[in-house]
Amino acid sequence: MAALVYRRRDVASLREFARRLAFNVLISNGDAHLKNWSLIYRDPRVPALSPAYDLVSTGVYMGDGETLGLKFAGTKRFDQITVWTFERLERRLGATEAGLGDVVADLVARVHEAWPECAELLSGTPDILKAVSATIDARSRTLLPTQ
Repeated sequence: MAALVYRRRDVASLREFARRLAFNVLISNGDAHLKNWSLIYRDPRVPALSPAYDLVSTGVYMGDGETLGLKFAGTKRFDQITVWTFERLERRLGATEAGLGDVVADLVARVHEAWPECAELLSGTPDILKAVSATIDARSRTLLPTQ
């Protein structure tokens, strides 16, 4: 999917793909199957990512055995996906100007900044709130192991 959206020239789409994938890892979304990665062809020859949908923290409901819907760098395990995994993808695609490591770091920071406001929406379900918060914290440490 990354190669399809990048096509050796569309850095913005590759960065958005990485942002969405990092978010799915961060919230432990095991439902991020290929069917949830859609493309829109506004131009008959140039695909673009469709708006994001089905962004759910399935790990909260499925437990520690939950895995990513698709393999990324040979694994589906959330705890094996790090910023370096994204940087490897960048090198494999020859897209070193994409700065995917920075995209991941920025996404993690933005989620942590926005989380208190979002958490208020879960205040009526304290067990789920606690589980989502713990998931975000754990995946943040996995994605950015040096922080």
